[in-house]
Amino acid sequence: MNTIEMWRRFWGEGFFFLPVLAAYIYLALRKRRAPFVKELLIFSGLLLMFFFLPPVYAVIRRMTGESVYWRLLWVLPFFPLTACAAVHLSREAGTVVLRAVLILAACVCIALSGKSILAGNTYERVHNNQQVPDLAAGLCAMIDADREGREVLVAANDTLAAFIRVCDPALLMPYGRAKHGAATREAVWVYTLLNQAPDCDWRLLARKADTAGIDYLIAASPTKKGIRYLRRRGYEILGSVEDSTVFVQRKEYEKG
Repeated sequence: MNTIEMWRRFWGEGFFFLPVLAAYIYLALRKRRAPFVKELLIFSGLLLMFFFLPPVYAVIRRMTGESVYWRLLWVLPFFPLTACAAVHLSREAGTVVLRAVLILAACVCIALSGKSILAGNTYERVHNNQQVPDLAAGLCAMIDADREGREVLVAANDTLAAFIRVCDPALLMPYGRAKHGAATREAVWVYTLLNQAPDCDWRLLARKADTAGIDYLIAASPTKKGIRYLRRRGYEILGSVEDSTVFVQRKEYEKG
């Protein structure tokens, strides 16, 4: 993914940079000798450099790869910087009323700036104890109700697989993130094809999943032909959540 696109995706459409930039410049020029301000400026500068700036992210991305989470750590300096600048600025105000107005303006600024994160598509509110997307939680709950307490091998695309690992330790994966640590060549094929779905070779996916011993296969928007190919290999539809369908290997159950 392009570095600028990644930055925009996690930045949203808000205006975080304006109050942060203004607060940082104000504190650096006027209040850097005040207690704890110097430490706050150093901490914020380092954090923003490593978790926010696209050029630095490009270097980190080359070292770690695209599969590493790019979390919201760059938001951390926003609130203390804005609050600290507002408090110091209000102290310079002439009247109590003006101080109150400045503090209120800072609170409104913080509230409005964070609205884009909740309104955007990058992040979502979830309603499960594991704090994973509801799609992943629903799929895991479906498998958990069917597996009869056994440890099972589950295959899904890279996005879902990351959350399935968190949901239940009994749901084993044939590969790690970005197919690292894949147990077999068949598992690599399954990973590759699932990440291409629905535009994948469903016949090949069914054969490789069966050979790899996958108990549950989670595929996005399977085609009618894809469902037929999977059924020929013993995979039946267990259920669906949104556009993801869970296939269960009943042939393996009969063997057990």
